[in-house]
Amino acid sequence: MLLDPTVRRDADLIDVTADGRMDRSRTCVGTARARVTRSIELYGLNLPLLVGARKEVMRHIELLQTNLIDLLADADVQPRPRDENQVDGYIDMLRTATLPSSPYSKAARTQLILMGMPQLCAQVEDAIAAP
Repeated sequence: MLLDPTVRRDADLIDVTADGRMDRSRTCVGTARARVTRSIELYGLNLPLLVGARKEVMRHIELLQTNLIDLLADADVQPRPRDENQVDGYIDMLRTATLPSSPYSKAARTQLILMGMPQLCAQVEDAIAAP
C-alpha cells in the first residue's frame, strides 16, 4: 500500500510542489493516488520541519540560479577571464544539489524546473563522476 522510495516507478508518483510540500506527480493515476496520499500521511512527508527544509533548499537553488543568470548577463556585456570558472562553479553547485544522493534533491530539481532551467539538473554522468 505504501510507496517504496527505492522503486523507480513509486518515486515517480510523488513530487515536490512549488510551496515545498509533497503531492502526487502528474504521472500518478488510478489506485496509485491513494498510495501516494497514504504514504505522505504515514511517512509524515509534509510535517512543517520537512516542508521548511525543502523550502530552504529551494530558496538556495533560486539564489544560485539568479547569481548564475546575473553572471552570464555581465559576461555578455564585458567578458572577464574568471567568468568561465565562476559559471562552471555555479553549474557544479546546482548539479551537486540535484544529485539523487543530495539532501532534498527532488526539491532542488523542482526549483530548477520551475525557474526554466531543467538542463542544470544532475544527469547520469554527474552521478557517476560524483566523489
